[in-house]
Amino acid sequence: MDLGFTGEQVIEEARRLSPRILISFSTGKDSIGMSLALRDAGFEDIQPFYLYQIPGNLAFIEESLDYYERNLFNGIRIVRMPHPSIQRGLRKAIFQPPDRLGLITEIDIQPYSSQDVADDIIGWLGWPSDALTAIGIRAADSQNRYSLFKRKGMAAAINVSAKKFYPIADWNKERLLDKIKAAGLKLPVDYRLFGKTFDGTDLRFIAPLREHFPADYQRVLDIEPFCDMEFFRYEHRQVAAQ
Repeated sequence: MDLGFTGEQVIEEARRLSPRILISFSTGKDSIGMSLALRDAGFEDIQPFYLYQIPGNLAFIEESLDYYERNLFNGIRIVRMPHPSIQRGLRKAIFQPPDRLGLITEIDIQPYSSQDVADDIIGWLGWPSDALTAIGIRAADSQNRYSLFKRKGMAAAINVSAKKFYPIADWNKERLLDKIKAAGLKLPVDYRLFGKTFDGTDLRFIAPLREHFPADYQRVLDIEPFCDMEFFRYEHRQVAAQ
């Protein structure tokens, strides 16, 4: 895809600006391909991190993270950190029972962003505060992304003020899948179950989870006891449509 720059140029400039980088790793195909592009690119240090959406994480995701630590990151530990959706969900009491509301209010959970999480990791590592984070976003995924990268060029591919860069912005799906296949890596079980990586507790995710990983489904219920209302809503809609 012609964006006026290449992923190789983005990586070269990012390496000049930030020899130590974080890799935002979701276990999805884009983050796998991005990690392959960066793994042998000559950075002094790389540190992948994963944002879990269920405190304590889910066992099937942990299995995937363990696999990629061994087979993609050459033994580098993937740092597990809480996704901002956790604080958003708790502050809004999503799927929470009434007897927890007082405690949630008393705790006064403060909002945080994914950049706050990245900054915490950078501080823990003792890296310079302006270290960059690699994000696996491709222009081919949407017209809006394509327009942004095409219009702003390298300024969009490496956003210094936001401390982010996009090393595979110019990759198409064929190149991405070929890269993963050539490395001998498998995609996570998420794609078979959900068609994408695990991304929340709505029916698209908890229905397959309940069927295939009941212990993980119970873990979700421990955190969000009322998420099984999704099944009631679905059944009610089915009856109403008849």
